[in-house]
Amino acid sequence: MDVLPSLMWHMDEPVADPSAVGLYFVSKLASQHVKMVFSGEGADEFFGGYNIYREPHSLRFFDKIPGDMRRMIGYLAMLMPQGMKGKSFLERGSQPLEQRFFGNAKIFMDKEKKKLLTRRWMESGGIVPSTSITAPLYNNASGYDPVTKMQYIDIHTWLRGNILMKADKMSMANSLELRVPYVDTEVFKFAAALPAKYKVTPQATKMLFRHAMKGIVPAAVEGRRKLGFPVPTRVWLRNEWYDWAKQLIVTADVGQWLDKTYVLQLLEMHKKGEIDASRKLWTVLMFMLWHQIYIEQVYSFQLPVRGELVRGSLVKHP
Repeated sequence: MDVLPSLMWHMDEPVADPSAVGLYFVSKLASQHVKMVFSGEGADEFFGGYNIYREPHSLRFFDKIPGDMRRMIGYLAMLMPQGMKGKSFLERGSQPLEQRFFGNAKIFMDKEKKKLLTRRWMESGGIVPSTSITAPLYNNASGYDPVTKMQYIDIHTWLRGNILMKADKMSMANSLELRVPYVDTEVFKFAAALPAKYKVTPQATKMLFRHAMKGIVPAAVEGRRKLGFPVPTRVWLRNEWYDWAKQLIVTADVGQWLDKTYVLQLLEMHKKGEIDASRKLWTVLMFMLWHQIYIEQVYSFQLPVRGELVRGSLVKHP
């Protein structure tokens, strides 16, 4: 919690990926031993490593259903209670890929944005539909199979807007040089030429990549399921970070843009265990923290009095 303002200061932009916290501290640890590291950014996007890329296989049954019937299934799914088993499966299956997949960065549904954003925001321009952001990309990828379309969306949004930027800034915040050998033009050309069946199957992701690593990495690693960089924000915001989160919501000067009452309701429902709103809350909280640092300037960056490569820190004004 103490380092979070400095982490956001180094980020420059209000990126709300919780894994930045883990990446910051693992970079800090590595910097105590080495000056440069290699990292695997890009391999998932190029070789089909994300579990979501298996979704076209699990939903292929819906491709055989006429459009009107699929829409009816979607309508019936909307009537099902939140949390009911099968609701999300039917909702996603009733939609074409272009309407259900927007990449990893989509947190709030459009109807939720109407609750989050104030009337002033709505009057100044309203909600930007997620489809308007990805539609041009889907047009460019119209001739691709579903898995490759999903890769195309992630490469042009998630990879460059989050993954690479976050890795660079969190490592450099700890004076660590990070190289990303998979994000290489020759590697990309090879990956782009691979048919989807060599990347993702109903049983596994990164098929050809895993096969190529046999005998190079331990079998336990080669066959391991995809695991991201999990950070326990769900637990933090229900317990030891709850008071901090509530204080940030109350004090951040963002009331002209965000409905704080709605955000506080999310926090309370999350604390009681009624819903898991950790990703939504983290997204809003990181924007509020960024706003306090860069817009309100309630923090100042202080360098140590002595020391060559000793890092400074952000100090909140009294």
